[in-house]
Amino acid sequence: MGPLGPAEGWLVKWGGVVGIVKGCEHPLPGLTFAPRLVRGRRVKPSGPRDLCDTGVPCRVHPCLGVPAPIAPPEAKLESPFEAAARLRGCSSPGCRAALALLEHMASAGVEAAGVTGSLAYAPEVARDADIVVYGPADAERAYRLLADLRADGVTQPLEAPDEPWGGGLEATLGRRLLVGRLGGVAYTVRLVACTRPTRCLRVRRLGFVRACGTLRHAGPSWLTPTVYELDAPGRRLLVYTLRLRYAELPDGARVCVEGVLEEVCGLERLVPDWGGVSLVVDEAR
Repeated sequence: MGPLGPAEGWLVKWGGVVGIVKGCEHPLPGLTFAPRLVRGRRVKPSGPRDLCDTGVPCRVHPCLGVPAPIAPPEAKLESPFEAAARLRGCSSPGCRAALALLEHMASAGVEAAGVTGSLAYAPEVARDADIVVYGPADAERAYRLLADLRADGVTQPLEAPDEPWGGGLEATLGRRLLVGRLGGVAYTVRLVACTRPTRCLRVRRLGFVRACGTLRHAGPSWLTPTVYELDAPGRRLLVYTLRLRYAELPDGARVCVEGVLEEVCGLERLVPDWGGVSLVVDEAR
């Protein structure tokens, strides 16, 4: 594995704002991020539309063409590995669960694993464990490990998310491995395809659309970003998402997807992070 750089899950500190880097594609040397603390006040945007309603400085994203929080080169960055190293003296439930998961991953040969979310900036009050893993090889090893831990009863399915997902997605929780419980503590594991950021490409926004059809896996449904194919009447669309709630959706599920239709390098993709995904029928079987 080559050198690791600031991508999805890294911590950003800049101008009284603490945030988490989002995605692998960025307007380099700037980094797109989601704010978590603004001048000491906790914020949690529900989606991309709300990022600039938190009081964080925003500017027009040169690739997306919409306002977004973009950290400049002088922002302070901290890797998930540095954040994980600080957990040794922490006794919060989130810290204990995270350290246990990281120990399992190290035993399974997963090297590029660390912590993100509140564990990175307020571990002493963290109630859950947010883990992030980088690179396709380590991501695959981590996902196999999660399957083994679930089969052995070490982890359990998450009964319900902290905030409702909507669209019937909670019906899929029983089969999901990226979210669950370890020792009664909720965890999430984000398996990121990249190991460092790449320069984003110019996106042309074609409008807000809703399409219903059959969802097909276009790659590993557990990777971030997650890509699906949606077979809708008269058209086939790529569905592209960074949101964990839209990962691990069942292949062949009947869904309705709402979001922004984008064109990138001549290819169209539907991004539900601006809208949502709902199951047409119960696909949890």
